[in-house]
Amino acid sequence: MVERGEEPYAAARREVREESTIDDLEFTWGDVYRDTGPYTRNKVARYYVAQTRTARVTLPVNVELGTPEHHEWRWVSFEDALSLVSPRVAPIVEWARGVVIGTAPHN
Repeated sequence: MVERGEEPYAAARREVREESTIDDLEFTWGDVYRDTGPYTRNKVARYYVAQTRTARVTLPVNVELGTPEHHEWRWVSFEDALSLVSPRVAPIVEWARGVVIGTAPHN
């Protein structure tokens, strides 16, 4: 969630840090993004393409929830990601692959 007065790009960096402890994101392809269509309670998720040198992720407990916001993590190929994500997120993975390999605009 974007906090009051916070820019979406800054919110993305903060959310990744809070939910995974990754704090060295590199936005090699710029701050381009894609939004999902509305889903539960009209929520829209925004995705950016970044890379990290972090090999091991930690999923800390969210104090408000009393549990981590995610139950697992793993580094996978784009192909494997497509087999794991929901149909709502599959177009985001395809777009991200295009940005990384240079077939989708990223400026």
